Order: sequence, then structure tokens, then C-alpha cells
Amino acid sequence: MRIIDSHVHYNLEPLWSGRAAPWSQQPPEGDWRRHWQIARQKGVVGGVVAATTVETSRRSIDIAAKVPGLGAVIGIHPIHSQDGGGIQELEELAKDRSELIVAVGETGLDYLRLPSVPSQAQQLKHSQQQLFAAQLELAGKLDLPVIIHIRDRDSEAHWDALSILKENHPGRWPFILHCVSGPEKYLKQALELGAYVGLAGNVTYPSADGLRQLVTMIPPDRLLVETDAPFLPPQSHRGQTCLPWMVADTAQYLHHQLNLSLDELCQNTLTCFHNLSSKILVS
Repeated sequence: MRIIDSHVHYNLEPLWSGRAAPWSQQPPEGDWRRHWQIARQKGVVGGVVAATTVETSRRSIDIAAKVPGLGAVIGIHPIHSQDGGGIQELEELAKDRSELIVAVGETGLDYLRLPSVPSQAQQLKHSQQQLFAAQLELAGKLDLPVIIHIRDRDSEAHWDALSILKENHPGRWPFILHCVSGPEKYLKQALELGAYVGLAGNVTYPSADGLRQLVTMIPPDRLLVETDAPFLPPQSHRGQTCLPWMVADTAQYLHHQLNLSLDELCQNTLTCFHNLSSKILVS
């Protein structure tokens, strides 16, 4: 079994340094190197280390410089849209270590916890939209795919993100709907624009019938498997910190319960992240 984790956060605690995260009840199991070793034992041959800030982008690059099978991602998560700056720093990172970078992200829109004051909510949406568009532009300059995070209580963020994609995505490189969600009509339009779709541990949850229904409408050659570790553990590990090796459990679920080919999932990831292929081949 060969698995490539298309979205993992070795650059976040408790995976990065081994310090326990505030929300975790588990004792740490070592730093990112230890977690990578354990994942390797489970058949994981590579991974895409997604970033959330400029600092975690630097960490992604540090990791990719040390491990041939791991590709770095640079980007700023939408929840950090009002922190100020960042795009210029990302451009500098790309200029200095372009050979290690496989994507931009995770970027996108997150409307889940907006301020209760309407004017403040609108301002936050606007800052997220600007940051998203700027990172799409950066990805175009670098000729790299984009990892997109979209989260909302309804579908507003999904449709806003689709509109921004239509205006700012040149179409010569793919984008990835990380931990896919949203209405079928939205997903259909995103696929027409060239989307790849990431499936994380939540696809295994008993309550995820709607998500599994979405999977049936996605072409098999557009599907990717991911952990989002340290978040979203598969059902067999609910209540625990999601660890990188758990992508093997999600992959097995996709194979046995949804009849997806593990070889195709692996090849899809190499096709989507074109700069990752040479790193995996030499790992």
C-alpha cells in the first residue's frame, strides 16, 4: 500500500515539536520526525505539508528540506486575514526555496464564527476575500496549485469562494477543495473549473452520509486522501488527536467502503501536485 497524504500539518502542535496542544488530552509522541517515521511504517510514502501562517510556511519549507517525500506549502489561512501583511513574505519564501514548494495554501473563506455585529462581519468577510484573491494571484505567478479551505454554517462561503475562483483562477493549474463540503450544485461547478477534492477522516463518520453522497458525483481521477492532522481523526480514533499515520485508516475506508482505488488516489495526488512527483520518486 502506497499512500500520499494530500493535506497534513506536521508544522502545527502537537506534531511540530512534540509539545501537547492545549486542546489535546493525549501525551505527545515526539516531534514531526517521529510522526513521519510512524506514518512511513503504515505505507505513507509522501505528504503535502499545508500552512496556515507565514511562520508555519517557513516550517513547511524546513520540513521539506529534510525529507524528500514531503512537499512544502506556503499560505495564510482565512482566520488570519486581519493579522496584517503576509503576501510579500510568502513571495520571498517562494523566491528563496521554490524547489521545495508544491502549492499555495491553505487559503479560502471561513465564515463559521463571524462577529455578531453585521458591519464587523462584513468587514471580516471582505478581508478574507481579499486575502484569498491575493493568494490565487500568487499561485498563478508561481504556477502552483492552490489548497482551498471553505467553512460555513450555510453555503454563503462556498458560493463566494466560487465567484472569486472564477474571477482569479487562470485555469492552467488545479485547485484542491480541502475537506470538501457544500451543495452539489456548487461542487459540480467547482469540478467544471478543474477542482480536485480532498477526503479527510470525517468521511468515515456515521453522520457523514451527505459527504459520502458528494463522493459519488466526483470523478475518481479527481479524488485525494488527506488527514488534516492534527485535526479530524477517522471514526476509529474519534476523540483523539489525529496523527499522520491515521491517513492509512481513511484510505482503507475509501477502498473497502467506497470502492476507491488506492493506486489511483496516489497517482491523483502526484498529478495534482506536479512538483511533488520527483520528491516521491526519490524518497
